[in-house]
Amino acid sequence: MRAVVLDALVQTRKSAEQALAEEPDSFDALTRYMHTVIDLRISAVIPLLLDKIDLEDQELVPAREASARTVQEIIDRAHADGTLPEDVTFADIGMLLVRLSRPLPGPVPPELNDQLAHRHLDLVVEGLRPAATRRKVTSGPALGFEQLRALRESEPSDPGGSTSAGAL
Repeated sequence: MRAVVLDALVQTRKSAEQALAEEPDSFDALTRYMHTVIDLRISAVIPLLLDKIDLEDQELVPAREASARTVQEIIDRAHADGTLPEDVTFADIGMLLVRLSRPLPGPVPPELNDQLAHRHLDLVVEGLRPAATRRKVTSGPALGFEQLRALRESEPSDPGGSTSAGAL
């Protein structure tokens, strides 16, 4: 478990460094970093293991700090150039990624779940942009009520009536 968390922290840092190096626009660097983390499923893995490992481990502390510093640098640059509101914090970005990385309840196929995670991230990201610079979100499928109903109807029956897709 420790090795999984260490690897996730290293991948997070590398993703942030690559976004900083390759994206001239700080907001685009932040967006790229966030999409990469969703693809890597890091934000889904680490929270599951936090209670099971020693976060003060000699190897984990420097990896955590290095990853956090790099992500914070992206956020600081976006704050400095005005592309990210000052009240959006490191914790906001991290917690948002955790929430978007979790699979949707019910019979959502993994590929569709991944596409929707990116679409929902794009919707949130565009909401963070100043109104004059917002872009139309075109990633992932735009599911309507009928598509959600079809997903629910394809779910195996649950005699206890506790299916989570029913809420969709």
